[in-house]
Amino acid sequence: RIGPVLAPLCARTFLVGEAGKAAGLKLAVNGIVGAVNHALAEALLLAEAQGIDPETAYDVFEASVIDSPYVRYKRKHVLAHLRPADGTIRQITKDLDLSLDLARNLGMVMQQVELARDTLAAAGSWGDDSDDLGRVFAYLKASRGGR
Repeated sequence: RIGPVLAPLCARTFLVGEAGKAAGLKLAVNGIVGAVNHALAEALLLAEAQGIDPETAYDVFEASVIDSPYVRYKRKHVLAHLRPADGTIRQITKDLDLSLDLARNLGMVMQQVELARDTLAAAGSWGDDSDDLGRVFAYLKASRGGR
C-alpha cells in the first residue's frame, strides 16, 4: 500500500520483513558507508605519501574493482571538502552508534563499524560534525602530521 508513496523518493523499494527490519537494514548500509569513507581516506593518504596526486589516485580508484556509484559520488566531497554536506559526520556517527547497539543486542561484534565510528567521531570533534563524510580524509591527514 505504501509503494506508490515511496516510488517518487526511491529508485527501488524492498519488502524486508516485519516492522523495524528495514531500519536495521538501513543501519547495516550506513555501516558500509562509514567503512568505505574510512578506507577511501586511508587509501588516498597512502597514495599521497608516495607522491601521487589524490586526483590521480581517485581516477585509478574509479577505474578499478572498487568503483561504485557511491565512490564516484563522494569524489567531490573527499577531494574538495565540498559543502553543503551530503551525509554529515553527525548523522552517520549517530547511525553507527545505533548499528553498534543493535549488534551488541544481537550478540555481535562489528570491528569495522567501531573503527569507522571512532574515526568519524574524532573527525567531528576536530572540525565540524556538520561537515560531509569526505572530511575524514582531511582529518586523517592532519592527525598524521600531513602524511
